[in-house]
Amino acid sequence: MNMKKPLINTLLIAGLAFSAPLWAKTDKPVLSDSQQAASDQAIARQQGKQNAMLEAINENVVAGFAKVQEAARLLTQEGKEKEAIAALEAATAKFDIALTAKPDLSLVPIDSRVAIAELITTPDLIADAADTAVDLLKDGKLQAARKLLLPLRDEMVTETVLLPMETYPEAIKLATAELIKGDKEKALSILDEAFNTFVVMRSVLPLSLLRAEAFIIEAAKLDKEKDKDKAIKLVEAAQQQLEVAVLLGYADEKSRAYKDLQDLAKDLRKEIDGPNAVEKLYFRLKQGLRKLIGEESRQKTVESGK
Repeated sequence: MNMKKPLINTLLIAGLAFSAPLWAKTDKPVLSDSQQAASDQAIARQQGKQNAMLEAINENVVAGFAKVQEAARLLTQEGKEKEAIAALEAATAKFDIALTAKPDLSLVPIDSRVAIAELITTPDLIADAADTAVDLLKDGKLQAARKLLLPLRDEMVTETVLLPMETYPEAIKLATAELIKGDKEKALSILDEAFNTFVVMRSVLPLSLLRAEAFIIEAAKLDKEKDKDKAIKLVEAAQQQLEVAVLLGYADEKSRAYKDLQDLAKDLRKEIDGPNAVEKLYFRLKQGLRKLIGEESRQKTVESGK
């Protein structure tokens, strides 16, 4: 369930609604048709996982918050205090049900957004853009540099709004009590302060790393003898995506994880062309990529409240 209420929308960063076109075009496609298909499928799978995050949400918490939103809207109208009180009491009832069923509820997800900015380009083009931007900055042409650098994003951004069940239900009870006493302004103030305790978790997943993983998975499916050239091209494409991740700032080329992955990719490239089995190298490379993806997309708290 994905709530699309005005209050929640104010918590989610407007920049999530982006869709970046290809930043730089080359004379020939950066990815082959099959590689592009593998990339698209990997991104779609990951987006599906992110969208499924709210499928296991606490329905009572979501229903309770919906009632609070209803009360907030009613309080913007004259003479709707009784209806607002009823809505807040209904919210409390929902929160009580949720807490009775699970007393240790803490931060509960109530909304989430996923936005994708896909950039298909080469390491050389990124490096050229960065050098040009530096020159522009030296010449004091900040806006020109900004225009050049802004599209350099290749990521899936997920932001999830979390309701703090340890404090929010009590705040709603306090607001209800003030409203019953006739202090509408105090009730609104409590609701506003409670809303400011919401937490937004932000996760940035580098698509270049996701692509590299997808290419290695596809290469591992191929017959070493019959599809040698295709497997080699997939491994080389994975290496290029690792370089893209570094140049875009999603990975550190000096890190042990990155160096190990590049070494494994080089070894795999040689083994595909040689007499030895490659299954273990594929496995190790996939494991390393999955670990790096996890490290680079850890969730971070970006803000609380409005």
